[in-house]
Amino acid sequence: MQSYSDLLTKVYDNFEHIKFDRKSKLHLYLVCLYCTIVELSDTLICLGNNQKGVAVPTISRTLLEAYVDLKNLEQNPEHCYNMDSSNIKEWLRVTKAAGNLENPYLKGLADLEDFEEQISEWETELEQLCKDGHPALKQIKKFQNVGMEKEYRSIYNFLCSESHNNIRSLQGRHMEINAAGDDFKVVAFREFDNAEEDEHIQTCRLCLQRASKAIHIALETGKDSVFNDT
Repeated sequence: MQSYSDLLTKVYDNFEHIKFDRKSKLHLYLVCLYCTIVELSDTLICLGNNQKGVAVPTISRTLLEAYVDLKNLEQNPEHCYNMDSSNIKEWLRVTKAAGNLENPYLKGLADLEDFEEQISEWETELEQLCKDGHPALKQIKKFQNVGMEKEYRSIYNFLCSESHNNIRSLQGRHMEINAAGDDFKVVAFREFDNAEEDEHIQTCRLCLQRASKAIHIALETGKDSVFNDT
């Protein structure tokens, strides 16, 4: 955890050098993803310092997804259009639900002025993005694009299990088996296990380190060498 904290301090010390073109979609998305990685890293360190481990895997999943999108942008600037497709696709999912279902949580959305026109506009935009070769990408494709399929089928799988509260995750969080292996008890607020969480922390630390180097290279700050692999 200390090495993660030291790296984050280095990140903060070099934040002032991050300057970008606000009119560039590529720059904007890169910087926003990087800020997400930095903030989530700060949260993970706070959780670790306070011995609160249950949320570590869920936050780690979000951080890893942000890193994979950042890597896609680094290797292919046009990935920003795939991100646009994903954004529109999700808005269409919720707006169509608002128009077709009697859902009290979406009523305000359906009552907005020009609601139908907005849906039509998004549908047209999404269709064009797909025609141009920029569809919304599934997570596995994003991982494959940056040579991280092995991570997708291992690390990411376990992180998703935690986010979805799969049985294996519930067992790990709340079931303690006795020494004889013939009985168990259910616990809440299990004692924080540094070794158990260390794998997640090390993965996220590596993401922060590599994302920092990538952002400083992309924005030509001259500070990328500060974040060389250690």
